[in-house]
Formats: sequence, structure tokens, C-alpha cells
Amino acid sequence: MKLAFSRSRGRIALSALLVVCILALASCASFSKSGAIDVIARGPGSGLRAELMVQLGLSDAVNGTGQDSLSSTAKQYDTTADLINAVKRDSQSIGFVAATSLDSGVKALTVGGVAANADNVLAQTYPLSVPFILVTSQNMTSTLRDDFLTFISSNQGGAVIREFGCNPAAVGTSDYTNTDMTGHIIVEGSTAMQPLMQKLVDAYKKINPHVQIDVNGSDSTQGITDATSGVCDIGMSSRDLTSDETAGMDTVTIGSDAIAVIVNKANPLDDITTAQLAAIFSGTTATWNSVN
Repeated sequence: MKLAFSRSRGRIALSALLVVCILALASCASFSKSGAIDVIARGPGSGLRAELMVQLGLSDAVNGTGQDSLSSTAKQYDTTADLINAVKRDSQSIGFVAATSLDSGVKALTVGGVAANADNVLAQTYPLSVPFILVTSQNMTSTLRDDFLTFISSNQGGAVIREFGCNPAAVGTSDYTNTDMTGHIIVEGSTAMQPLMQKLVDAYKKINPHVQIDVNGSDSTQGITDATSGVCDIGMSSRDLTSDETAGMDTVTIGSDAIAVIVNKANPLDDITTAQLAAIFSGTTATWNSVN
């Protein structure tokens, strides 16, 4: 009986090992130079997508509802994490994320020989960048919301933004001193901004431990919409607002980041130009052997 049980356990373990190996091989499919380029993108409400399309000359205006010239065959994902995972699975893929969202499971390309990071954006040597903007309604009042924004604009907030890897913008001019705040607010919007905002919340709560601040990721357009309608207290946008969207709203740019172009780690390509990116994301260039 014990021998039969031992053999049964052995077969189960072997079967589990085979499943793991099969899945690992599937995720490490070889790259084909003559194969099609699989464009991986965010949805139309993404601020990161809006900024990238404008900077590549594939859209006339940055907004979440207008038309851009993204390839009709592009696979679109709702969040940064979903996009990164799609690039990890697909050896033929190319996508884009904020540089501070980079994952070691994908490869970031240099653009024109320059690496994607905030320092190179600040030096104006890297061509693709994204603003990090907070949006609040003039029709809503919240002591906690306003105090949290004061913290973000303080020396302490600027240090968090800088340590995270972004360029602080118009922040870090004075020390934050409050320690007795209470209440609950909701921050909603850009998933590119979500990790930074969570870092800022964590730093703020070390000083004010009795507050509750929820940071929810969707996309920039949803964040703007929810801040306007009062669904959330602060909206996060990684694109500039349209003139219609700014009516009755206050905005503050807290920093900027590079837009990193990512490919599967099986792809041998290391560098690309903005002209090549425009051709790829518009669908004009459809195979990797056309990227010279």
C-alpha cells in the first residue's frame, strides 16, 4: 500500500513538473526576425498613449477621446501591468510604459541611442516624456485633500518624487509640518502614476497615521472624469487636459517621467528611432525585418 501511494505521488509530481516546463517553454518562444510585429498598447483613455501618439506625430491633440493613428491590429490593455504581462508573453511584441513602471521581465529599448529615464528627459536628450498631473474640482472642499496636496508640494514630497525616479515639477519649496490629520479621500486615474502616488501616500501616512487614502488605477480620462463628477477627490492624469476638461478644475503638475519603449527579452533589438516607432505604432511597418 505504501509503495503504491509513493508511486502515485511520484507520478503527480512528475506531471506537475512537466506542466511547469511546458508553460516555461511557451513563455520563452523564440523571436522571428521575419515575423510580424505585435503592437501592444493601452486603451484610448490612457494618458501615456495620448502623449506618445502626439510625440510620434500620430495624433494632433492630447486628449482621451480624440482619434489617433494607432495600428488597427494593436492589442489594447486597460492597465500598465496588463500591458507589461502581454509583452512578456509575446516574443514578437512591442509596447510602452512609464520608465518608473519598468519590469525586469521585459527589455527597454534606447531611442536614438539614449536610455529612457527622467534624467535624460530633464537633459532633453531623450525624446519621449509624460507629465504627471493631479486634478481636483473647484466645487469640492476637503481639508485632507488640500493638506495631502500641500505635502506633495513640500520638500518631503519632492524628495519622494525624486527618489522614485521622476523629475519633481514646482515642488519642494517648503517643509511640511502637520501631524494630526484625519479623514478619508480617494485618488483615481492613471496607472502610470499609481505607484508614485502610493509612495506619496505611504510617506504622508507615516506623518499622519490616522488618515485613509485609497489609490485606484484606471486611466487618465477616467481619473479626470471622476474628479470632475466628485466620484474621487483627486484625479491622476499622465496627459495634459483639454480646454473643456479644465473648466472648473484645478491642476498641478507634480513631475515628469520618460516613456519607455519595451520589447520581449527574446528580441535582439536594442535601439530604435522615433521615425521607426511611428511606422510601427501606425502599422506602416508590420514585420521586424523592416526595422533597419
